Amino acid sequence: MAKQKGEGALQLNTEVWLLDAVLRDHTPHDRGVLVDLMCLAHRGEPYGFLVQSDRPLSDKMIARTAGIELADWKETSARLIETGRIKSTGANKPSFYIPKMVKDGAVRQAAREGGSKGGNLALGGSRSEPRSKVITFGYLWNCLPTSHQSDEMKEAMQAWWEFRQRKRVVFTKPAVSRAVSVLVKLSPEEAITWIWCAHDKQWRGLYPPPQGYSSDPTAMVTSQPKTRKAKAKKSESEFGEYCKKLSKLKTNLQIWDVICNAPHDLVHQLEKWAVTALDFKRP
Repeated sequence: MAKQKGEGALQLNTEVWLLDAVLRDHTPHDRGVLVDLMCLAHRGEPYGFLVQSDRPLSDKMIARTAGIELADWKETSARLIETGRIKSTGANKPSFYIPKMVKDGAVRQAAREGGSKGGNLALGGSRSEPRSKVITFGYLWNCLPTSHQSDEMKEAMQAWWEFRQRKRVVFTKPAVSRAVSVLVKLSPEEAITWIWCAHDKQWRGLYPPPQGYSSDPTAMVTSQPKTRKAKAKKSESEFGEYCKKLSKLKTNLQIWDVICNAPHDLVHQLEKWAVTALDFKRP
């Protein structure tokens, strides 16, 4: 049972309030009284109980707060009790409470206490444990066996690592272990092909290249830019081709369609060029 009274505004699930068949069967008068009771219970200690200063609210006090006659309150409370919207402790000094609010308060209190202890410790988590360190490319590279450490491999691995960084899919030690366990089972040439395929397909993990991706792993390797200068030159050439294509289009929708289908590293640059050169506006 939650001992702490409600903080801030009362949360109301409007969908349940409007679509609950049993609740909608009550008269507007009864529903209006129920809202007043919920506001009182939100301030109660324990949460969900109609109490004030550790004393149950009497029928007269509740009727006065709701702005109705005592006899009217007793009839209304009987109908609300019948449908389970409110309940009574039935003790010598009966206290009314709203079961749904009592349950919700207990759940919030349990979550608050669990959060202060670091969540579900059964899952192995603990706030006392240090957070995972950021995995650098050097750490990833050094995890590879020397048989797979070549210039071509480093170029492919660097490109894939940078792609994951841009997507904010950072490497963790388990992720590095999984990647290395896949690569060591492949020949160096096959491993390079798999990495370039993951980069080109924008995959977060390493998977077999689709059929027809490259029948010759060596050809796949040699088709990739070997240096940053070669990459920049290839990107500049592609950018020029796209600019020529865009300049022949007439509508913003056609221009935007071409930009969206361009390589992801050229999209922002092409849009900026189109705005300046073609007075482009996003459709």
